[in-house]
Amino acid sequence: LHLPKMWSMVVAKLKMMSERTKTFCPERGGASFLVFCKEAEAEAVRRVLYLAKLAGDAPVYIVHLSCKESLEAVEEARRNGQKNIFVETCTQYLTLTEDRYKDPDGLKYIMSPPLRTQQDLDALWKGLEAGEIQIVATDHCPFNYAKEKQDGKDDFRKCPNGAPGVEERMILLFSEGVMKNKISINKLVEVACTNPAKVYGMYPKKGIIEPGADGDLVIIDADAKQTLTHKMMHGAVDYTSYEGTDLHGKIDLVMQRGNIIAENNEFKGNRGDGKYLYRKPFLG
Repeated sequence: LHLPKMWSMVVAKLKMMSERTKTFCPERGGASFLVFCKEAEAEAVRRVLYLAKLAGDAPVYIVHLSCKESLEAVEEARRNGQKNIFVETCTQYLTLTEDRYKDPDGLKYIMSPPLRTQQDLDALWKGLEAGEIQIVATDHCPFNYAKEKQDGKDDFRKCPNGAPGVEERMILLFSEGVMKNKISINKLVEVACTNPAKVYGMYPKKGIIEPGADGDLVIIDADAKQTLTHKMMHGAVDYTSYEGTDLHGKIDLVMQRGNIIAENNEFKGNRGDGKYLYRKPFLG
């Protein structure tokens, strides 16, 4: 084996991938957006999985998985017997595509990783239903479009990465996933509630309804239809990434420890109702 030659080839490949991430794409209005190649994300996933395997199948939590290639890396590792792999994707990678970067307000969607293709969306939904992806989060980053996001109006690299989405997550998963038969209602509960509680050491206090657990409930009217707009949101950020999305379903009521804290889109909780949650370490 000619190790120096092999190593130089690896370095050259990584350098090429790095340069590809610096490619500029002209878009309407003269702005430009970063092309973060999917191969770079998949390579990073493979590398951390390899290191975890060397460490005796150390627990790994892959955040914000966004593309088919990264999911394939996870599936391959599991087929080879690797354990303790936990994968998270986000609502935006299940519902939005890179076409948003062609919009005049494309700055709203600058995030890391960036939005991908419809093919990637389809692969992630299948990965959710198959159990290859355990958790759906949001990476909620409430930068205002009229203020912080405008730092990137002339150079997208100066735009703060991330988008809001924590309030939209549950109803989007229900409408886009359950009502479109991409995942079951049981799978929604699993990836949005039970699995996060287990991975983050809060189960069975959270993530399940049984004696001794907190009575945290969400009641959804599956027959209702609505259009998601920023006016419906309660956060301080000035936009939603899902403006104009047609929703099949509506959250009627939310309970925290058996107490109603939201009903008919109105907050009914009280300041100080929150409690500190002591988490247990992950034991495998």
